[in-house]
Amino acid sequence: MTRLEVTPDDLIGLAGRLSTIHDDMKGSVGGVDGGAAHQSVVDAVSHFSSKWDYSMGKISDAAGTAAGNLKNAAQGYENADNSLSPQDAGQPANG
Repeated sequence: MTRLEVTPDDLIGLAGRLSTIHDDMKGSVGGVDGGAAHQSVVDAVSHFSSKWDYSMGKISDAAGTAAGNLKNAAQGYENADNSLSPQDAGQPANG
């Protein structure tokens, strides 16, 4: 069986990379000047552009959601680690 181990810092790093991808993919493909090209070319580029923007938007949204989930997981792991740590670590025992 394969075992995968990550630290909260690993998750935060991956979340940062996915956030960058999310931001980078929000751009538009652009278009064609209607006066410089045949109408069928303008229509084809417009169709492609709308499909491209839709698809890149879906991928970008998924990357953004994954980044948020990874950040939440990292925070959850850190909270769990902190709650399991002795509260008086390094403190002399009273007694």
